[in-house]
Amino acid sequence: MIERTCPNCNKTYLADPGRLKFGRQTTCSRKCSYELRGKTQQNHDSHICQVCSKVFERKPFQVKAKYVVVCSHACYAKARKKGLLPPLPTKPGTEFDCELCGKHVVVSATEKGARRFRFCSIDCANQWNSGQNNWFWRGGYDRYYGKNWKRQRRLARKRDDYACQSCGVTELEHGRQLDVHHIIRFKDFEISEQANHLSNLVSLCHVCHIKREWNDHPELNARK
Repeated sequence: MIERTCPNCNKTYLADPGRLKFGRQTTCSRKCSYELRGKTQQNHDSHICQVCSKVFERKPFQVKAKYVVVCSHACYAKARKKGLLPPLPTKPGTEFDCELCGKHVVVSATEKGARRFRFCSIDCANQWNSGQNNWFWRGGYDRYYGKNWKRQRRLARKRDDYACQSCGVTELEHGRQLDVHHIIRFKDFEISEQANHLSNLVSLCHVCHIKREWNDHPELNARK
């Protein structure tokens, strides 16, 4: 044990050197420790802003400036623009070749994502992800459904009273003509007239049409 003088009340006390090493027992009691801490926080030192020359006060523990002392965040930004602060460390950029056009691209570390470092632009990314490269590619289809398709489509909507056979919404409420869905895929037939038979057609709104497509063919949900 060593003899010390309390910095708060000037009273002499014995302290353990091991505890002093870790900042403990610096005062004679816990009460003096709290009082000394309060006095330290109440003290304000005067400083001069090195950017606008304004005189301001800060508590000792609030001033931790290593390069420049400023009065506000605005003066801190001005100090950085004036070069009073050292430049921020920069991370090296990422270099890669576009998988579509082969263009060499250098992306800075501040640009996050960057199309996963695969493409030089959004246009290249969209072009790459279209067609067979897209996860939801379904093999494509021919928009021509045969000579009698328009007539059969019209008859199917008339047969269903121009209402969706799933949710019941009418064309007037839907604001557009209903879709006509092939219950069995059109491409599964060799003859278009058989695929367009009224028994194989059902009128659906656009939302229900999409749901029916995925529900009738769950294999389409599986990603490649």
